[in-house]
Amino acid sequence: MRPFTYNIIKDRRVNSYVYACLHKTTDKLYIGARWANKLPPEEDFGIVYFTSSEAVKHKWDEFDSEILFEHKNIWIIQQFERDAINTYKRQGILLNRN
Repeated sequence: MRPFTYNIIKDRRVNSYVYACLHKTTDKLYIGARWANKLPPEEDFGIVYFTSSEAVKHKWDEFDSEILFEHKNIWIIQQFERDAINTYKRQGILLNRN
């Protein structure tokens, strides 16, 4: 039997995504995820949505950014984001607070 959430998530037409923003001069990194989007990631990120991080959002032009991973399942997105954050947390370059 499939989990209840699978039936809801599998019908999403738009992929959720994990993204990274790298500060151009300090090389500090912010990793985030977006799953409330109604547009495809390439039409959303950096156009409509600029991140939830106050440290990045208001200085968007100081960062290079890219989409790292896309998936329709929010739980997979959250796990990918956690894994990426944990990987870079050990290197001491993250802007993420958590």
